[in-house]
Amino acid sequence: QTSVNAQVIPTMANAGTSSCATTTTTSNNDDAIIAQIKFRENNRNMNYSMRTNHITIGKAVEGEKSSLKKLAIITNESGFVDNHLQIRYDPSSRIFHIAVFAPTRINEQSVQISPITAPIWHTLTQDTSILCGFFSIRFQALK
Repeated sequence: QTSVNAQVIPTMANAGTSSCATTTTTSNNDDAIIAQIKFRENNRNMNYSMRTNHITIGKAVEGEKSSLKKLAIITNESGFVDNHLQIRYDPSSRIFHIAVFAPTRINEQSVQISPITAPIWHTLTQDTSILCGFFSIRFQALK
């Protein structure tokens, strides 16, 4: 097993990038990025590299940091909750899916909210707009 980093990196025009949250964990796959997730945090454009086949995305609670399996976003948006959605990747079909646990729009369309114990999976396109309440996320598949 090798060590990989889960990083949330600010992206700014005409500026370098620096890590603002890093957690080290182990993985069988070196540092294969399978998707990019873009959003705004603290008035900065941010980029999260998805490196595992399943992640949770939600509002950060009490100093929570992002990790390899959870993108914890700092925001005051009341419609965005701590376990708002999950994204999974099926390597055999090469398809990404999303399950939502709070009101969400995918590419301008409302999707059915899942019970947390029985996720309802919806297929994601390669470039997807996700609106969690009024909080906007851009998903871009790289696989």
